[in-house]
Amino acid sequence: MRMLRLSLPSYRGLRNFQLDLTDAVDGGHAIATLIGPNGGGKSRALHALAEIFGALHRPKHRAAFAFDVHYELRGTMVRAVQTSREAAPELTVARAGREPIRVPRAHWPRHLPDHVFGYQAHPHAPWTVEFDQHRRFAARRLSDWRRQWRENLDDWRASRSPDEAWPEQLTLPVNCPLYTPVFLCTPAHLPLLLLAQTTHWADSFGTYLREHSYIQHVASAVLRIKAPRAARGPDLAALPYWGLGGPARTLFAAVADSGRFGLIPDADPVDGAGSPADGFRIVLGTTEDVRAFRNLFDGDLSMFGLLTTLLDAGYLTVEVRLQKAGAVTLALDDLSSGEQQLLTILGLLRLQRAQESLFLLDEPDSHFHPEWSRRWYSSVRTVLGRHQDSQLITATHEPLLVANMTRQQIRVVATDTEGQATAVTPRATPRGQGAGGLLTTDLFKLPTQLDEHTQELIDQQYALLPAAAHNPVAQAELKQVTGKLDALGFSTANRDPLVSAFLAELHSRRRALVEAARGTNPPPPEVLEALVAELFNEHFSSVL
Repeated sequence: MRMLRLSLPSYRGLRNFQLDLTDAVDGGHAIATLIGPNGGGKSRALHALAEIFGALHRPKHRAAFAFDVHYELRGTMVRAVQTSREAAPELTVARAGREPIRVPRAHWPRHLPDHVFGYQAHPHAPWTVEFDQHRRFAARRLSDWRRQWRENLDDWRASRSPDEAWPEQLTLPVNCPLYTPVFLCTPAHLPLLLLAQTTHWADSFGTYLREHSYIQHVASAVLRIKAPRAARGPDLAALPYWGLGGPARTLFAAVADSGRFGLIPDADPVDGAGSPADGFRIVLGTTEDVRAFRNLFDGDLSMFGLLTTLLDAGYLTVEVRLQKAGAVTLALDDLSSGEQQLLTILGLLRLQRAQESLFLLDEPDSHFHPEWSRRWYSSVRTVLGRHQDSQLITATHEPLLVANMTRQQIRVVATDTEGQATAVTPRATPRGQGAGGLLTTDLFKLPTQLDEHTQELIDQQYALLPAAAHNPVAQAELKQVTGKLDALGFSTANRDPLVSAFLAELHSRRRALVEAARGTNPPPPEVLEALVAELFNEHFSSVL
């Protein structure tokens, strides 16, 4: 999937917002980053996309705002439009050289991203409401499995002979897609991601874990299965696995039959003991047990899909222990917040390698050391590999996160006092700027790389320089300020007077230029170059 354009006439304070990501591609990877001041609209752009695709994925629903979104999916150009809050959304598709065709809503899922994944650093945000709507898919799916299995059980009981045994038929390996189309991923999903990808630790994801987190493999795990309070009634407790059918029952029955993973209740609804009040545990005591459990599924996505369904419906909690270098084992909680955050995101990217999904990452670097932020872009590209067709859109304030990107992948998002929002490609190219250099480009627009205290001393020095030659009071103040700067490592006491005069004048005009740049009509970079040339001519031409 590639996001092309988003238009929002009015959304939570954003007016006439246009986001064009047509050229935000680097080496075949569709990775875009939104930067800008606090309150500029970066997170709101991500939230709007989550709400739009959340509404499109839910039958008979519409967004609470107008939108127009264009994207490319599986070689087809797709456009979804909702003209007002009250209007029904429409979806059209067009292949190369053909006119757009309106798609009936029943067929929309094949033209929507496989999944929309959100990640946020903070536990509460407006888009959480949209993701919560989709978590209900898990509970509904389990209810469907229970209903279908109980109907089969009732039919069998009505027709069985007195001596007939329950005809359990397990279909292995387990197949279970991720039923939640719009999915908020948190560190709570990290143990599921690590378990699901146990057999792939020889590829880029495992290599990354070993080289950067020193994690060798999953040493052991315990899956605790217990029905939520609403599913613990006497009639359900009398049934194996609280009457669950489908892939959940297949997994539990297969685990019980193997005899390898601890004491698991029998699957027999006639002679079995039903479901224990305190649930049961699936114990993966060794690395070999972890692999054996993973092999019960037809793939990592099926394993993640079923375990996530159980987790979201309140049936599952997981504890995982990891083997690190030096024969050290530790729990996931022993990892730092930054480690958990990075591994969750990279694990999810690796899991979706064969799909076309949309990833919306809001401040994924919030717990990162600067070195991890610097490596973020290369880490993502390494884990994605060459054949990844998903779109990543990140919102951040971290200069190091964008330092390795091209300018075409970045949009500077800002909102003026009247709510007019813009998203523009910066003029500066991040590569080659360095972290400090990025701060004073049009990406972040800081007036200086220095701290406020030091910059104030420099401003005072330049302001005092012209008067110090003829004013003893100004000269004394200048000496005091210069001494403070020298103590900080700025040796300026013995500077050539001509250079000092030049720098003072340059500083004065620079401050005027900065003030102008903050206005409604900022001057182009050429103005600064002309200023420097002018000052050079004024102060040095006569001497030279």
